[in-house]
Amino acid sequence: GPLRRTTVVTRDAWSRLLFDMADDSPVGEVLSVVVPAVLDERFVVPRGSRPAISAGSEAGEDLRVARSFARASSILRVEPIALHLSPEWGGLVEVVPHLRRGSRLGKLALSGRSERELAFLAARHLAYFREEFYIALLVPDWRWLADVFQAALAVGNPDHPLAGSFTVPRVVESLKAILGQRSIDLLRQLSLRVAEANDRVDVSRWALSVERKCAQAGLLLSGDLKAAEAVFALEVGDPELAL
Repeated sequence: GPLRRTTVVTRDAWSRLLFDMADDSPVGEVLSVVVPAVLDERFVVPRGSRPAISAGSEAGEDLRVARSFARASSILRVEPIALHLSPEWGGLVEVVPHLRRGSRLGKLALSGRSERELAFLAARHLAYFREEFYIALLVPDWRWLADVFQAALAVGNPDHPLAGSFTVPRVVESLKAILGQRSIDLLRQLSLRVAEANDRVDVSRWALSVERKCAQAGLLLSGDLKAAEAVFALEVGDPELAL
């Protein structure tokens, strides 16, 4: 039958019902500070990591998609995002960086999906728009994410050793040029927390935890493992699982 709203996921429920990331929470807090810089066109990014994306038409034209995302937004208590239809694109769903809180949906999401599959897709994608997770949507490669994290710590603490790849010093300079003093002061405070945590903070583990947490948000709303499996199968290109 149709999916109906029964409750909302409060801030406390995110911790109780979904994966706990207490040890790595400073990672999300640090990276959330630099999101405005990552969205800035002046920010140093790896070649090919910020492709031009055509947004497409407004998603209001597809009531099933609009309802799925509106319901997920309400239950997860995540601010609604702008949705655009791109049936000519062969993918599922992806963020559109140059649109404020916007994503586009491709033909895999717009045709052949059940209500529960759309529920899983919408909730999982919207969960990434939580403030502390959003950076993982913008920078899906955890190795590049680790460089941004190290650079952010160096901005907050000039004595922080520059671990990571050779691009970290460039990212440091890029962040310094874009971030305001208030953000830099906040990074200074957070860098002390990370130093206290020592080796308990791990960016790759944090990124995996975010992925799992967002998937659990999708499962929480869809209540259907088969629907979740079908969506994952579409992403990895396994047509048999997606049936």
